[in-house]
Amino acid sequence: NDILYVDPAYTVSEQNIPYQLKLYKLNSTNSNFIEWYNSSNGTTITNPYRIEVDKLGNVYLSDSGGNSGYGRVLIFNAQKELIKIIEGDNIGAPGDLVVDNYGYLYVIDYEKDLTFNGIFQDPTVLLNNYDVIKNKNYKIRVYDPEFNYVNEISSDLNLPIDMTLDSCGYIYVNDLKLGGTVDMTTFTIDATLDFRLKKI
Repeated sequence: NDILYVDPAYTVSEQNIPYQLKLYKLNSTNSNFIEWYNSSNGTTITNPYRIEVDKLGNVYLSDSGGNSGYGRVLIFNAQKELIKIIEGDNIGAPGDLVVDNYGYLYVIDYEKDLTFNGIFQDPTVLLNNYDVIKNKNYKIRVYDPEFNYVNEISSDLNLPIDMTLDSCGYIYVNDLKLGGTVDMTTFTIDATLDFRLKKI
């Protein structure tokens, strides 16, 4: 439907404006801004950092809100009504997310080691937990079209950052392989960061 969904989180937070999701009409001859929204059914978007829209117009948003302290996934229908919150239980801290043509949702899970938002706001979070994160294989959680947890994908992923789906349904993951050492007691950093594109 030629609509661009934008999460201007880091801009609005500095200006004391509520976090919001903005919609723009592409190829418009006039002003292309359509509308914005930031809450539904008493739930407000907080520090959003990843967004996905499926072919039905449902919006999937990972943010840092909720009760777990590690973030959650908010799912809105095409009418901008909140229809599901995924938090806790089978997921720790959600990162990037994608939806396939069959309605299956894939969410990167950083467990309880770090939050995606935390890395950008305070990079020492990553450094302080470097050895733990370096030796972990983080997973992608899979949910069916009714948002029930059904499976997980590991595939030797260290620290997956972004992912996308191709037209054949393969997942491509931008995975960060951590190496070297970090000692925050002496501020000695000898780390290696190796980005790998992995096909799942």
